[in-house]
Amino acid sequence: MDKTIIYVSAPEDRPDFRLFTTFLWCDEQDVDSDGNSDNPASQDWTELYMTNRANHAESFDINPAQQEPLILEVQGTPESLASRAAYFLALETNGRISSSLQGPYREPAALLPMLGQDFDVEAAMERVATSRYALATTENPYPWLEEG
Repeated sequence: MDKTIIYVSAPEDRPDFRLFTTFLWCDEQDVDSDGNSDNPASQDWTELYMTNRANHAESFDINPAQQEPLILEVQGTPESLASRAAYFLALETNGRISSSLQGPYREPAALLPMLGQDFDVEAAMERVATSRYALATTENPYPWLEEG
């Protein structure tokens, strides 16, 4: 299966990488991930790999394609997952998307038709807004452990 490639200009900090799991599936989804985040809640990472352990056909990679200005390359399979990851990354970084490193770059909403009919963007954004990871900071990457 061919990987889909989408470029995302990322002018602002990246989200806590764990929020990709939340947006794409849910907080509790069993995933394998790797990247260059030195702290789980870090926002300056530029590399992320994630695969769904329940369905290994669902995976994506994010890597720098250009440093200044920062443009990240999102590669993944299936196309809908790569599009979802790129959409979330662009939204969270106030970025724009393109199918070519050289552009033209468009608003993230241009990816909406590629997210898949079975994907509810509003529900995914609600999961992110209410996720335990949304409260994490680099000073306290596990705030829910202090509860109770």
